[in-house]
Amino acid sequence: MRHLKIVQSNTNTSDREKKARALRKRFERVSRRIEWHERRRRLLRRLVWIALPASLILAVWIWVVALSPWPADETFRHIMAMPNCAAAEAAGVSPAYRGDPGYWPWLDADRDGVACESAGWR
Repeated sequence: MRHLKIVQSNTNTSDREKKARALRKRFERVSRRIEWHERRRRLLRRLVWIALPASLILAVWIWVVALSPWPADETFRHIMAMPNCAAAEAAGVSPAYRGDPGYWPWLDADRDGVACESAGWR
């Protein structure tokens, strides 16, 4: 009878171990699922912070090109010529006459309607 009790206690221990292993596996599965959802949520937050400014920049660019009196490539060169005459020359729009792409009032030193006059003669 004593031997029987030992076997019985081993059986109870193995049942407890099986239940503990099963519970541990279930806990790990639930934890993995929760971690996956958290990673996904973090990724979506990052994408929003990237996609929102990018879409805003794209919308502004489309708006600028749509309202521009010139084709898209000339509009791009016009915007590239904004900082100074060296940029206008690099964009290939110097000298720029009033109404043409590349003309910016602050680049017209003598206010005669021709911007970056000296840059075109180099």
